[in-house]
Amino acid sequence: MLSGHMDTVPPGRGQWIDSPWSGLIKDGRLYGRGSYDMKGGLVAAFAVIVALKESGVTLNGDLFCESVIDEEWGGGGGTLAGRLRGDIADACIIPEPTDLAIFRASRGGYVVNVEVSAGDPDSYFSTEEVISPAIPMGRLLGWVDEWRSRRKAVERKETYSGFSDPAPVQVLALQANSFDADIPWSVPLTARLLLYFQFLPHENVHDVIKEIRTSFNSFCANDPFFSSYIPEWKSMFDPPLLGHELAADHDLTLALSRNLSSVLGATAVVTAAEYPCDAFLNQLYFGMPALVFGPRGAGPHNANEYVELESVIQTAEALLATAMDWCGR
Repeated sequence: MLSGHMDTVPPGRGQWIDSPWSGLIKDGRLYGRGSYDMKGGLVAAFAVIVALKESGVTLNGDLFCESVIDEEWGGGGGTLAGRLRGDIADACIIPEPTDLAIFRASRGGYVVNVEVSAGDPDSYFSTEEVISPAIPMGRLLGWVDEWRSRRKAVERKETYSGFSDPAPVQVLALQANSFDADIPWSVPLTARLLLYFQFLPHENVHDVIKEIRTSFNSFCANDPFFSSYIPEWKSMFDPPLLGHELAADHDLTLALSRNLSSVLGATAVVTAAEYPCDAFLNQLYFGMPALVFGPRGAGPHNANEYVELESVIQTAEALLATAMDWCGR
């Protein structure tokens, strides 16, 4: 099975050199939201089907090619729906962007929104103290930084041994007021923080999250502000995403590595993903060994995203050769 997601993140507010939907081609690159993440990989996957049909080659096994939705927002609903419908194979390659490396493992992920409110708008222009959560949020960031350091020291095992930050803790957004000219100058009464925790394939994600929550509750109980104004901890998707790992000597890893090396004329790089994806659903819950492999490019989730067109062709060639190798002809 070749499986990729059709949904994209929004275009964002960064400065694009052209419309995010232009499909501008320049210097061998195709620009646009979703070009790299992951329409380039989807094109490569469906090109395999086209090549087989146009050449009249018949495989001994079945080749599925699908596009799913809901991957970008952590739900995996499209992938899950496909599996529950009965579309299951004995191997799966997901053409997410990998810069022509083979990812035999991926991380888990968990995004949480922490929000706290304090003070009373009636206190403005009165003798009452206007209590703001903005300054205490700095102490909360200190707690986040402690967890960032702790997670950098997590046991990496072989797959993520070469990563300087194997299990990142990242601040995705921090807000206590707006610089919008339409917003009156005022002391913010609400503040919120969007946090992103990632996990390695061998970790018990639920236990790690439990440990994080216990630590957060302890921090709040011992803080002069957060002990009085209890923040809300809200998971942005539940359950969390899990990691996955396929052995380096698995038949699928060896087949894709062998065929990619032939396409590139150089030894294929086999490593691990810097991100979570839906590979774990296929492998952990439906017994489909999964690899992640796709084209080169840059700018996913940012302005001026692009995919390198030559790498899309190389991705398709490697996928085609692997499909013929795996399915037989």
